[in-house]
Amino acid sequence: MLKHLPVLLTVMPLAGAFLVPVFGRSGRGHRMALVTVAVTLLAAVTMLGITAGGEVLRYRVGDWPPPWGIELRVDALGALLASFFALVYLAVTIFAGRDIPGELNPASVHWYWSLLLLLLAGINGVVTAHDLFNLFVFTEVFSLAACGIISIRDRLDSLEAAIKYLILSAVAAGCILLGIALVYMVTGHLNLSYLAAELPMAARLYPKNVLAMVALLTTGFALKSALFPLHVWLPDAHSSAPSPSSALLSGLVVKVGIVALIRLFTTVFTGPVIAALPVPVFMIVMAVGGIIFGALFAMTQRDLKRMLAYSTVTQVGYIYLGFGLLNETALTGALLHIINHALLKSMLFMCAGLFIHRTGKRRIADMAGLARHMPLTMSCFTIGAMAMVGIPVTNGFVSKWHLVLGTLHGGQPLLAGVILLSSLLSSIYYFPVVVAGWFGHPASPPPPGPEGPPSMVWPIVALASLCLILGVWPHLPLRLLGDVARTLLGR
Repeated sequence: MLKHLPVLLTVMPLAGAFLVPVFGRSGRGHRMALVTVAVTLLAAVTMLGITAGGEVLRYRVGDWPPPWGIELRVDALGALLASFFALVYLAVTIFAGRDIPGELNPASVHWYWSLLLLLLAGINGVVTAHDLFNLFVFTEVFSLAACGIISIRDRLDSLEAAIKYLILSAVAAGCILLGIALVYMVTGHLNLSYLAAELPMAARLYPKNVLAMVALLTTGFALKSALFPLHVWLPDAHSSAPSPSSALLSGLVVKVGIVALIRLFTTVFTGPVIAALPVPVFMIVMAVGGIIFGALFAMTQRDLKRMLAYSTVTQVGYIYLGFGLLNETALTGALLHIINHALLKSMLFMCAGLFIHRTGKRRIADMAGLARHMPLTMSCFTIGAMAMVGIPVTNGFVSKWHLVLGTLHGGQPLLAGVILLSSLLSSIYYFPVVVAGWFGHPASPPPPGPEGPPSMVWPIVALASLCLILGVWPHLPLRLLGDVARTLLGR
């Protein structure tokens, strides 16, 4: 059974997505989705235990050997990402059980659980795919599912945001597909291992084709991951979607394009191929733009979910900055920030969703005094805000610290100043919400009662606790990601 885990990581949520509409009516859809996500988490953790020692799991679909057959591959990085992504998915799915029925038309609820599982199948497919075409296929699977969980609300702003995301996602898909066509034309391969062997020769024979291919693939996946200035779809999509959808879009979906690029640039575009291209510099410039302008845009927002959405642009910039520096410390910080931001931003959007569920309000000005009525939720939001700023004892501090060290090791002290400036700007738009929530006076207090259903409160508390645990004891993921970074950089 263990040898089939790489394919089961995708097949289980895919099967669940098809079974929920058939058997998941009358309230059973949520339970089926929960069981499917829990089993997927168990499979991912099992693979993490196997790969943590350096073993790589390979699976030949249909028992056809590469390069003719499809190969799935899970290493320590893939298993770690799949485990944390499934953990966040489980928390969001539990939270959504009480939130989604109140946000959607009753006839659409079971379809929502199906889309949620389809999204998970696409994410896991990208994590495990070891050839370019299936990387593209699973990218489109999660992109179409993301459009569905945005547009499923019966509201004009959700439909408009979904159409904008769909159009830009189609542009990204076109770039990726053209890049795949070019690389197949000059190498005759799609498997990443075979591409890595053939591409240096192709780069010498067809340098302009390879340059165009790298540019197309980078642009396509950067658009999927909302790298500045390709982020224009993100604020509307994340702020107008149901709160569980916002948590998954911001916490997980934007990371998948980054994971795909990390795979390509550390497996295929290596050595003399990448040395002749200005891609790392291009990424650093765009990352700095995202870090600064994302924070500036977030400072001007009055809607809480829209402010959190623009904050994601800044956090994506951090990850690309660490990736573009291409040294061990910076890459370790970038990989760790993928995990930390997934936990943090999902938890913050769930806090915002519970605020809206309890009070019906989403403007930042209306958060005043909420701690008196929702102390547990506001405490978790405070932990998330501190981590986003980079306060010690939170997980956000650990990844930012390694990013700063990576800039210094790379001889770029100016970039360290950019990260510190961004943290200061983050405090300007996060801490007013915290201060108002704890010390402000509400203009119209919410009706008396508990701060929310336990199934909505405790997933938030669990993720907030994990953020503190990883801030105080980050040694295990750091050691594993340090080994991964050395492996990816060929050291």
